[in-house]
Amino acid sequence: MNYLLKSKWTSVKKLNGWKHYEVINLFKKQSKVEMFCVCERNIKALVEIEDLKDKNKWIKGWIGKEEEKMKVQKNTEYEGDGTEWIIEKDDDGKIYRRIMGTDKRELLKND
Repeated sequence: MNYLLKSKWTSVKKLNGWKHYEVINLFKKQSKVEMFCVCERNIKALVEIEDLKDKNKWIKGWIGKEEEKMKVQKNTEYEGDGTEWIIEKDDDGKIYRRIMGTDKRELLKND
């Protein structure tokens, strides 16, 4: 857990009006870290270590607005939203599509 000391983080949502923080203290027994805002060093926050693992709350490193937009655009993680399809043709010439990772097929064309 010592690896967290002096690590830099970007809050996904502003925390105390700011996004960029650095870890200054570890509280292992409580599973928390104390962080300070790099733009306003007198602003501090206690954060659960589990929250740092949540990418919806914290991003490791300091990310600017443009980098944040690019990170969202580059996210190609499949979440089963139906956008990735496999097209298949059976022995009878029928063409189906199915969502990647599933067995459920939809008939597209019947030759």
